[in-house]
Amino acid sequence: MLMQLLRHVHYKSVGMAMMVTLLLDGLSGILLTLFMGRKALTPGADHADLQQAFEAVVQEPSYLGASLLLGSATTVLGGYLAARMAGRLPYLNAAAYGALGLILMLLMGSSDSPWWFTLFGLLSTVPLALVGGHAARQQGGADAGSAPGA
Repeated sequence: MLMQLLRHVHYKSVGMAMMVTLLLDGLSGILLTLFMGRKALTPGADHADLQQAFEAVVQEPSYLGASLLLGSATTVLGGYLAARMAGRLPYLNAAAYGALGLILMLLMGSSDSPWWFTLFGLLSTVPLALVGGHAARQQGGADAGSAPGA
């Protein structure tokens, strides 16, 4: 059953959606860190001071909350893009995008993040990606038909 479903995933769309969202996540993380850490930057600060300021900023609740919101938004966008680019089976392709996101999170996740931050990411990635797949289906950009031979 699983192998039959995996044959119908449009891997190119899932991969392209992941690349777009990783780029957006990286860019938003840089901008968020610069925006929230600008007060900690002082003229003449050396590398060690900048590193210490960075480590303090990324542990602030306001930073973590904003990061969750932005990450959630890009996950929904990724599910939408995967479903829309695939052109069919929006929920399957959005779920595949979410599963790939989970795998990358487990492989590249930060051990410095608070437990609740990591737990939220693990529990919300696939559902948020499916919200994006649902939006693509509602917009009519993806055919919700069943997989051939299923």
